[in-house]
Amino acid sequence: MKAFEGKVVIVTGAARGLGRDYAKFFAQDGANVVLADLQGMDSALADANAQNGGGRSIAVSADITNRASVEALMARTKEEFGRIDILINNAGIWRKIQDYGLVDIPDDLWRMAWAINVDGTLLCYQAALPYMKEGGFGRIVNISSMAASGSRNSYGLSKNVVE
Repeated sequence: MKAFEGKVVIVTGAARGLGRDYAKFFAQDGANVVLADLQGMDSALADANAQNGGGRSIAVSADITNRASVEALMARTKEEFGRIDILINNAGIWRKIQDYGLVDIPDDLWRMAWAINVDGTLLCYQAALPYMKEGGFGRIVNISSMAASGSRNSYGLSKNVVE
């Protein structure tokens, strides 16, 4: 038996990068995987399906900065698979803010980073928890990165909040 066989796993930020890799890993290990992202899900879903280890994978467009969108993601997962076992809070923004320090980051980029890296993590946590309690099981993994070390940049500060 595979470690995640039959489990229902949501991966946010699953369209590319580590989120895509996490989705493939769980799919390969037999989980039912919900790939959540704003865009670019076709090839990520194809990758997860190619790794199929016994479960199913679906893609759901979700804006983790919007409570209604996050709640719709959780409801769709419950409707499709009957429960939520694991949430991988992976979504984050780095590319647009990596070159800014805490002093020079434009206000609009700071608000975007905070909304995705902090608020989005909290919204997903809050929306998933009731389903996990209902099912009697749940694990939530909040992903940060080595780039967050030291909090000398805007990305680091926003990701360290949820470590």
